[in-house]
Amino acid sequence: MTISLSVLTSKIVWATAGFLFFFNAVPGAIRFYYEYIDQTNYVSFKGVVKTEKTLYEPCEKVFLAFERKSQGNFKVDSDKALVSLNTDNGDITKRFFPTVAGVISEGEATVKVPVDLPCGIEAGLYYWEGAFHYTYRDVKKITYWKSSQFNVK
Repeated sequence: MTISLSVLTSKIVWATAGFLFFFNAVPGAIRFYYEYIDQTNYVSFKGVVKTEKTLYEPCEKVFLAFERKSQGNFKVDSDKALVSLNTDNGDITKRFFPTVAGVISEGEATVKVPVDLPCGIEAGLYYWEGAFHYTYRDVKKITYWKSSQFNVK
């Protein structure tokens, strides 16, 4: 079966017109697309978030180095938790910190963020984890991150 170029072009034009009509004429279709179909991470991180050192003391400042890519300018709310791997039974304990508001600009960048370790922290193995909450086309999106492990003496 052979389809002529004009028939193929006509089918493509009608399919495109139908797609555009659907997303412009049906209320909520664009929101539905970005909420349920679109799986794009408009803010992403390359690999694990790095700490500058592998050994810290209580109360010391830890610098987290994010290699991030953003496909737009976003207001973000950033959550983070300090995760302790110091248990004999395999349970993980987390210490949550207050949410911080910020702005991420479009493009790629390496950003260093200072975070203070608690002064009463026990010696052992830890890592940081968190999430950036942002909105794209009125749809809430979340990008998660995790740091490399480090020790506290």
